[in-house]
Amino acid sequence: MARKRRQRRDWDKLRGVVIGLVGLALIACLGGAWYWIGRQPRLDAATGCPAAGPTAIHAILIDRSDPISPLQGQQVRQAMDRYVKTAAIGERFDLYVANGDAVNVLTAVASVCNPGRGDQANELYQNPQMIQRQFEEKFVKVLGQNLDTLLQATTSDSSPILESIRAVAVASFGNVDPGKIPLELTIVSDLVQHSATNSHFRGEVNFADLSRKPAWRSLQADLKGAKVHALYLLRSDPKVARIQNRGHQLFWENAIHADGGVLESFTPL
Repeated sequence: MARKRRQRRDWDKLRGVVIGLVGLALIACLGGAWYWIGRQPRLDAATGCPAAGPTAIHAILIDRSDPISPLQGQQVRQAMDRYVKTAAIGERFDLYVANGDAVNVLTAVASVCNPGRGDQANELYQNPQMIQRQFEEKFVKVLGQNLDTLLQATTSDSSPILESIRAVAVASFGNVDPGKIPLELTIVSDLVQHSATNSHFRGEVNFADLSRKPAWRSLQADLKGAKVHALYLLRSDPKVARIQNRGHQLFWENAIHADGGVLESFTPL
């Protein structure tokens, strides 16, 4: 009997130890879950952006001064698809039309953040299906619909690309300290600048000359080291085709450098 009582006491002790270890493990898991949940950024309901601010910003400037062909539009959409697939969680996309000037504020047509995809969710604490739905409805769909609208054919008597880049830099990057988060700018345009201040149709395609003029102070942007991608719309119009040569690309390479940007790509479409 004494032996049985001793065995029962040993078993009770072992069971108590096991229960205690299981309890500690559950507490640790719950604590870890609460800690992880507490570290997740609160998102703005309208834009999907973290309340503390975006993790990166990609501004997209579309020049609608001349029609964009269906094939060029398809290439622009493909570029956007690549941007969306590689976007960081919390990265903000701002869509603009290139109609800025040296005075007025340029407002984004759309401004939304990537909430993350369902396959990036932690299934222990998140609902992958809900997150994927938010990704599709509040991010991909919003960008796609607005891009489709901006790619519709229009014409304009002016093409203030330099002024618009400056306005975008203020609107999208103005509140960001240099180097704090990644910044990108994509310009969809034939890059034929035409405004009262500077016009490539008047033969003013020499950046060195422009940079020495007082007018440059009202055109120069502060891109804060942003990576710049140019989706260069080639035109068949003889007047534009004469402008779109190596000297034209060099003008923009120098202008973007003077704006504090880094020209990452210059892709003819």
